Amino acid sequence: MNVEEGTFVFPGDVLCSGDYTCGEGTYSLGSSYVASLAGSLHINRSTATPVVSVASEHKVTLPKKNSVVLAQVTNVTPRICKVVILQVDNDTIKCSLPGVLRKEDVRATEKDSVELFNCFRPGDILRARVISLGDGNAYSLSTAENELGVLYAFTESGHPMLPASWCEMQCTVTGQQEKRKVAKVTNAELIPDDV
Repeated sequence: MNVEEGTFVFPGDVLCSGDYTCGEGTYSLGSSYVASLAGSLHINRSTATPVVSVASEHKVTLPKKNSVVLAQVTNVTPRICKVVILQVDNDTIKCSLPGVLRKEDVRATEKDSVELFNCFRPGDILRARVISLGDGNAYSLSTAENELGVLYAFTESGHPMLPASWCEMQCTVTGQQEKRKVAKVTNAELIPDDV
């Protein structure tokens, strides 16, 4: 059974069988090709083996291994830091996805001396890398690279903080410094696109 090109299909719909290649929004199951997204069926016949794909207007971006995410810290304990993922590979997501940063995954060196409360606080916005899809409850994250760590932070009184060093941020109002695992921000990230 082959579904006609341009037909709107749903996840799990069998699209075709035979000599095809999987494209975006499809997967193979035995000799059949199945939709993994809701959208319009497309078949690209310009290649030696036709490519079957499903194009969706409502693309959902989910983290995968090695994706870089922006996340907001929700809870810090001595062993783990819980976050809510806000952005995946520069795509803002519409649903909240949980993430976990273990004490061992904060730094590449001196892992035993990490104290999470000196690295992150609730409300901080951080950049992290997905190291695994986790245990089904939360994505496992790491900040063990110079470019990963806290990007934005606020004092307990709500004042914004700026990086003072790789391990401290400073309040813009009072000058008070607090410990954080600060992300190294490149000059390109500091210069607006319209300049």
